[in-house]
Amino acid sequence: MVNKNPILTRHAESNINHKNQEYNHQLQLKNSVSIYHQHICGLKNKTNDLISFLYPKLPSVIYITEHHLKLEQLQVTHLDYYNLGAYYCRLYIKMGGGSIFVQKEIKFSNIKVVEICIAQHLKLAP
Repeated sequence: MVNKNPILTRHAESNINHKNQEYNHQLQLKNSVSIYHQHICGLKNKTNDLISFLYPKLPSVIYITEHHLKLEQLQVTHLDYYNLGAYYCRLYIKMGGGSIFVQKEIKFSNIKVVEICIAQHLKLAP
């Protein structure tokens, strides 16, 4: 004879429902893209602070404007968990610049923004 305790049965069902909801939430996060924009006014010496601020809910993509770095500086800039994607550095004018960092797990194609940009022709940012 099987003794079914209704309280224990409801508790077990509640746990299963909670685990299913948590699993579904993780699937939604895995299948979604989040983008973070920061008008940073100089990225140098701010990379650790930026990642610390965003952790643990790291976005899929980080878009940085006004990084104020030259190409050589930007190419050696390291953001934990991210690869440098598209970027633009001003060649003759101080300050400015934009860069896109993409989570390492995400496959992406890069475009050479420098080939389509004209310095100080038009400035667009979100």
